[in-house]
Amino acid sequence: MTACNACYLALRRATERLEEYPRLKDKMEENLQAAGLSYRGKVTVRHLLELVVSLGPDVLLKQIKKPLAGLKVACYYGCQLVRPRYYDDPEDPQSLDQLVELMGATAVPFRHKAKCCAASLATTKEKVALKMIKDILQDAHEAGAQLIVTICPMCQMNLDAYQDQINAAYGLNLELPVVYFTQLLGLAFGLDSRQLGLDKPVVSPKRALASFL
Repeated sequence: MTACNACYLALRRATERLEEYPRLKDKMEENLQAAGLSYRGKVTVRHLLELVVSLGPDVLLKQIKKPLAGLKVACYYGCQLVRPRYYDDPEDPQSLDQLVELMGATAVPFRHKAKCCAASLATTKEKVALKMIKDILQDAHEAGAQLIVTICPMCQMNLDAYQDQINAAYGLNLELPVVYFTQLLGLAFGLDSRQLGLDKPVVSPKRALASFL
């Protein structure tokens, strides 16, 4: 179980490679045995979003104490959970949109929902990374979103932390809160905003979420 898209993809690919290439698996077993360990090959890699969605609407609806009615949300999946096609539609994924709608919010049409957030590219090619992040933020803003919800901590950090730099570089005035999907789900479940860490993002979500805090 992982809450990170990059970790999900790496672990999923690793399990497939071990099944596809027996010699690789044998070599790994040899190294593990030297440490008194073994690999049985029965690991199923899942993303946290998959687990939550698999609970089903009936179970989730029973937990919703504070529907997020009127909140307009851009659902950002990033590029590594849905491509290669392990989970959901790679070009127009819907599972997070459906979960957000279940919370009572509105998932706005969002063309950049499966585009790359630039990951760690900002450390080596900052201008390229800022342009990639800017395009995602602008699309969400133009779609009328009050906030962006992500399913990956790296995506959340990039979309949240670089807004000041993007505004300075492009002469924009973006101020779009970005939260992880379990933070929004927890709010709909009636949990306290501080417990959910909603006071931590660089761009505060308090104004967008004022009706639900």
